[in-house]
Amino acid sequence: MNELKEFFEEYIKKLKIIKQKLEYYQEIERSDEYNIEVTEMINEAIDYTSLPLNILKKKLEKNSQQIERVIEEKYRFITESVNDVISVFDKNLNLIYINNAAQRLSGFSKDEVLGRKPQEFMHPNDINRSIKIFQEALKTGEGLGEFRLKRKDGSYIWLEVNARIVHDKNGETNAILVSRDITNRKLIEKKLKESEEKYKIITEHANDLICIIDEKFKFEYINENVHEKLLGYINKDIIGKHVGLFIHPDDLNYAIESFQDAIQNGESKGEIRLRNKEGSYIWIEFKGELFIARGGKRKNFLISRDITERKNVMQQLKESEEKFRALYEKTYLAILLITIDGTILDCNRSFEKTLGFTKEEIIGKKYKDIGIVREKLIPILLRRLKTVSKGEKLPVVEFKVRKKNGEMIWVRIKSTLVDIGMNSYIQIVGEDITELKQAENLVKMELEKLKALDQVKNDLITRISHEIKTPLSLICGATELLSDYYNEIHDDRANEIIDILKRGGHRLKLLVKNLIDASILESRNLKLKVQRENLVDIIKNCIVEIKYFAEKRNHFITLDFKEDIFLNVSRDKIEQVFINILLNAIKNTPPNGRIYINMKKYNGYIDIVIADTGVGLSEEEKPKLFKKFGKIERYGKGLDVDTEGSGLGLYISKKIVGLHGGKVWVESEGRNKGSTFIIRLPEIT
Repeated sequence: MNELKEFFEEYIKKLKIIKQKLEYYQEIERSDEYNIEVTEMINEAIDYTSLPLNILKKKLEKNSQQIERVIEEKYRFITESVNDVISVFDKNLNLIYINNAAQRLSGFSKDEVLGRKPQEFMHPNDINRSIKIFQEALKTGEGLGEFRLKRKDGSYIWLEVNARIVHDKNGETNAILVSRDITNRKLIEKKLKESEEKYKIITEHANDLICIIDEKFKFEYINENVHEKLLGYINKDIIGKHVGLFIHPDDLNYAIESFQDAIQNGESKGEIRLRNKEGSYIWIEFKGELFIARGGKRKNFLISRDITERKNVMQQLKESEEKFRALYEKTYLAILLITIDGTILDCNRSFEKTLGFTKEEIIGKKYKDIGIVREKLIPILLRRLKTVSKGEKLPVVEFKVRKKNGEMIWVRIKSTLVDIGMNSYIQIVGEDITELKQAENLVKMELEKLKALDQVKNDLITRISHEIKTPLSLICGATELLSDYYNEIHDDRANEIIDILKRGGHRLKLLVKNLIDASILESRNLKLKVQRENLVDIIKNCIVEIKYFAEKRNHFITLDFKEDIFLNVSRDKIEQVFINILLNAIKNTPPNGRIYINMKKYNGYIDIVIADTGVGLSEEEKPKLFKKFGKIERYGKGLDVDTEGSGLGLYISKKIVGLHGGKVWVESEGRNKGSTFIIRLPEIT
């Protein structure tokens, strides 16, 4: 019995090995026919157990061989006929069997590969991956994976591998690999991956919101970067959630209807508000298209653009248009809108009120045909319209127009080119200036009268001055003779009276001269005769002339000239300027004062600076100083200054300096802080 038991145990082991092979081939072929045939053989073997032991052994051995032979034949037929590569490796991973499919795929013959290691035919980067497949098979009985197989021409093909561990009839451990060529599939997957990556890059770097919504109106995909940038959402915030959660309640029904249109009709578009993560809303313009996904599911592909700024601008434009319309209708200005060819499109109420025409009477007509413009002005206005239509700007014009009732009125017209929508029009804005013109005419008449009176005044002053000048010269001459006569007889009383006459005559003569000069300067009839003059010599001569007045008040004059300076000037007029300013300094500086004179160059000009230590000027006094008769009254203020003078000297000086292309001004820090007069004249290069 022990011998029989051992035999059966051994035989069962063989059957298990056979069964493993059978199950493997059956799985390859997906058929039960081999299983039925072998099962019948096994059942027949089981029936032999009632036979004597020696006969039973023979029967079982014969049956076992028969089963092995059937399986071997089927095995060879299957393995050599299938398109998959079937290979068997021993426990040392040496190739001990390979079918014909291997040669078709790799180009290597069986003799070239049998007995060699699998690593020799694998891509170097896939060796570790293949080892893991064998390790998994040893551990669990089966290993799955993919690696690249080297072909005889040096190229590689991708194989999908199923590895199983089996035992041969001798109980040795073998590994059977069934490999399928998936190179084309890999290429397709690679292209799909590249395409997916490409479109992912495009969508993630787009400026627009891109999403996919399923049939239940739930987000299936979003370009996360853009959604986060515009709305603050990332994938986990929005994927799988209903679109209605993010749409403004007032826009929800409209949005759902639009999405349904896309699913039913293929496309949709519109504008809605989306809520961002902070809770506020942005306006988007969307366009949706239907596409059929795997499994026949209908989905909506949406591209949305942020139009919040545009919406805000449109709202502002709308409000601006409403404001403009209100101003357009309520302004006192008459506004006419015409086409480039002169056809009237619109007018406001002020136009109707100003000219008496209603909109119905003029809209659609040529502006030149309604009779508001005089015939001789039409060619001029047509030229203006042509110029304005080119975008050029024209000055405002004034002319007379005819009202509906025939009355002529003055208008001030401004024409501009305006763009409305895609078209350009000419806007004519008119203002009724009839009353203004009447006022201007009245003012003009009054000005003419004033001008005539002013001329009479100037003529009178000039005439009187000239009339006084002659007898005054005689009086001054006679006074000089008397002075000489009484000096000889030493009559002190007479000399004192004569001295008073001389001073009065001199002042009166100076006043007459100033009146004549002021009159000539105001009439603008003075023509300067300029020539190259040494400015230093002129100033020194002026100091000699006023030396008597300076010594009388005990003033000390300091000159600071480093070099001679030559300018083109009228010598006598510039001397008059210097004398007037020096005399002003002497008069307004208390006794024992100082007067400083220097010159310096300044950006193409020469500055003549005359500074004194006198009573100075307040801010209120400075603007009066150079005005006609702008004398500053200081009599009775205890300032110990000479208060006599007409107030014409500095006025005449400013006019003369201006005729030379220069200017004169005064600086002072205030009362008793002195004054500084600066005369700036153009430099000669």
